Amino acid sequence: MPIFDFLYRTEKTGETLTGDGPIIPVEVSIPTALQQLYLDQKILIPSPRPGYALIDTGASTTAVDEDVLQQPNISPIDQTDCSRAHGTAKISIYPLKVTFPALNLKDLPLARVLGCNLKWQTADGKDVIMLLGRDLLEDKVLIYHGKGCRVTLAF
Repeated sequence: MPIFDFLYRTEKTGETLTGDGPIIPVEVSIPTALQQLYLDQKILIPSPRPGYALIDTGASTTAVDEDVLQQPNISPIDQTDCSRAHGTAKISIYPLKVTFPALNLKDLPLARVLGCNLKWQTADGKDVIMLLGRDLLEDKVLIYHGKGCRVTLAF
């Protein structure tokens, strides 16, 4: 079982775990089927979009910022009603492929990711482009070490 320990402390902003929450680097890219279509039609495949994923145990489903999804022109495949802090809304669902470099997970296919408006940066200017929900955490062990400013993730 691989175990990853992340420390959330910087010289500039100090302890960032309580302020920003547990974030990990992520790269979002077009799904494999769309990549193959682009290759077949000789269309330039967009580069993966780097950013950060906030580990969000309150989110049942993983979500990605709509702007990140629209830049490589990924079309929604479905819609669903989604309960949010501001009530229920219709949300588009997208297929994606993600890479978590710090976890050594590459090209993980995600068949159903919610599109949402995340427009958020951490205290030290990192773009949060994904909420990593319980759908991706369900078979992992997550330990939140508040006093130590670190998170341990094992799978």
